Amino acid sequence: MNSRHSTVFENITLPAKALSFALAKNLRTGASYNWHRTFPVLAQLDKMEMKRSAVIFPNDCPNSAHDAYVLGQIGLPLDMGIALFEAIHQDIPLAIKDLEDKSFAQWFCLSPVHWRAGRDHVNLMALTDDDITLDETKVLVNSIAPWLAKWGWHIHVASPSKWFVRTLEHFDYHAPSLKLAQSDQLENFLPRGRALSRWQTLLTEIQMLWFENPVNQARAKRQQVAINSLWLYGGVNTRVINADKALQFRAVSASIEKPSVNKVNDIHAHLAWLDQKMLPVLDAVKTHGKATFSLLGDTWQQDIEVTQPSWTNALKSKVSTQKKAPLLWLEQPKFDFIQ
Repeated sequence: MNSRHSTVFENITLPAKALSFALAKNLRTGASYNWHRTFPVLAQLDKMEMKRSAVIFPNDCPNSAHDAYVLGQIGLPLDMGIALFEAIHQDIPLAIKDLEDKSFAQWFCLSPVHWRAGRDHVNLMALTDDDITLDETKVLVNSIAPWLAKWGWHIHVASPSKWFVRTLEHFDYHAPSLKLAQSDQLENFLPRGRALSRWQTLLTEIQMLWFENPVNQARAKRQQVAINSLWLYGGVNTRVINADKALQFRAVSASIEKPSVNKVNDIHAHLAWLDQKMLPVLDAVKTHGKATFSLLGDTWQQDIEVTQPSWTNALKSKVSTQKKAPLLWLEQPKFDFIQ
């Protein structure tokens, strides 16, 4: 019998020690409590039988598991650039017009980042809208706009941390998504392409320009990290995407359940959120005998099939003296690392 329900979750797994501690004690009081009563849906799911299959995306896939999953669901190559999808989602007028007109335009994501050299590797740190103000964005964008204009590029700002560039000339440059680029093993995801040296030359000039920019001088006084580089990625030509695919990309992306940052940082809030979101999965198992759900990490996807336990397995679990570790499926899997 086919599964009647499938839900996709992103970034919900937890470190084993943190999960086991959270299930043993209330983090706020440090006192022991009955997690089965606090999270009844998770407790019932934990009694079910689960079969897991995992996929780790290869090093040459520039997209995160989230984007690769969405692209796969709508029938597009897993390594396709996602900049135009993102620009349309952010309601960038020219991106929407390019799609309608089928313009021969290429779009890239352009993210302001903090770049730091380590002892034996480099670290790239993404910045969020909470890390950058709109005023800072305006100053930084205006400072480099003339340089990009020489290439016929214009920066389209969707938010302080979400920028896009558009070019009418083919620009042969390929780089991993910003999420993958933040790995300590960035060397495994280095940019490539015939235009790489051109971009690196321009980027060096921009980094020198921003080094003494008043924005970064003020940030240093506030003990904030410098906005000292850019990450260019997600390049895609408008003509390889149609309006239907753009709508499908948006719909599938919106269907993926993802906890807020606050819920991830507060494990009990995270578990409470998950207990609520997993209710349709539990209902599907009770109604149809089977359900599936998928978990997405940064570079991996894990599909889990849930079924009611057979009466023999249920009996074995009752008489067994060995207790199964709770919520094993919610622990970060051993393959949860950059390959």
